[in-house]
Amino acid sequence: MYYEVYPGDTLWTIARKYGITMFHLLVANPEITNPNLIYYGQLIRIPLGVLPDSIIYTIRPNDTLWMISRYFALTLDQLLQSNPQIVTPSLIYIGQQINISSVAPPPNTRLYAVQSGDTLYKIARRLGTTDGELLRLNLGITNPNLIYLGQRIVVPIKPETPPGCIV
Repeated sequence: MYYEVYPGDTLWTIARKYGITMFHLLVANPEITNPNLIYYGQLIRIPLGVLPDSIIYTIRPNDTLWMISRYFALTLDQLLQSNPQIVTPSLIYIGQQINISSVAPPPNTRLYAVQSGDTLYKIARRLGTTDGELLRLNLGITNPNLIYLGQRIVVPIKPETPPGCIV
């Protein structure tokens, strides 16, 4: 099945519309080399049926683990957890094969999709945490002032306060 891109679409909104992950959308569309760059009228393959939990990716010229993690909407830490054979993240080579897994966020966290107007500071305040904690959970964010619409970030789950408790 194919979807035609309309103005305002992002890969994240398309994935959400069809109830799939960005990981699966990117796996189905390997020709998309920059997940932040899709254009009006472009046809995007929507995978149907059984979806893989992981794929094998072959390192290409100029790849870095950070770029690969961003491409598949993972944190660098998640990518490294799926590849224990990588001892030094800065030492990868062309032709090397690595595992890309569609992983769940760490315990007591969830994924949050960046909305229009969001900053790390605003997200942190709205969710009752700090921007420092968001940076700790999202090692792939190297510039706290640079997040993009539809980007998935890991945020802590705020514990519920039982009724009648004073905080």
